[in-house]
Amino acid sequence: QAPARAVCVTFDDGAASVASLAAPVLDAVGVPGAVFVTADPDSWVFERERRLTHSELRELVSRGYSVGCHGVSHFALTGMDRVRLERELREARREVEALSGKPATDLAVPVNAHDARVRRFAAQAGYRMVLTADPGRVRPGTDPLRVPRNAIDGDTPSLALEGLFRPRTLALRRLQSALRRIPSRLLGERRWMPLRKRLFASPLGRLLGF
Repeated sequence: QAPARAVCVTFDDGAASVASLAAPVLDAVGVPGAVFVTADPDSWVFERERRLTHSELRELVSRGYSVGCHGVSHFALTGMDRVRLERELREARREVEALSGKPATDLAVPVNAHDARVRRFAAQAGYRMVLTADPGRVRPGTDPLRVPRNAIDGDTPSLALEGLFRPRTLALRRLQSALRRIPSRLLGERRWMPLRKRLFASPLGRLLGF
């Protein structure tokens, strides 16, 4: 039973800065986090920063951090055929469990690409919870296979965090989240993902976050 007004702090990808930068801050205030690890250390998402090592991840676990999966390749699960989707979900669990030494039954979907099919396959692969980046609050009755989260990018000013859960802010974030899904639906994941990667690496990248 979670206390009233509880907050869960999560980190996607599993980059090394979770251990070097984030963990000391959370440790100082006694708040553990949850890390969702992209299994392939050579995934494109680690081009700027390496993934957590085996020892770093297990050290976080020993300090109370939870570890979940974030796919293998960090490509959108919605664009995969059945064989690749099943392989991506099962291999992610196997690799992350080997890294952390703990069961990995929670999934954070990469690039917030999810639909009913992806969530159904995730449940069949043994995941008990699927976390999205759909803005909102977790309430009694929230679907465990579609858990909302509020994305905080590195450029988010501290003052913006104070109003994160205000109704007006959540409404704006939901609109932004819907707009960000339009390119993949129009172009398809195979064309959109390489373009997305180049856009976020360009000077326009700062304008594309929340």
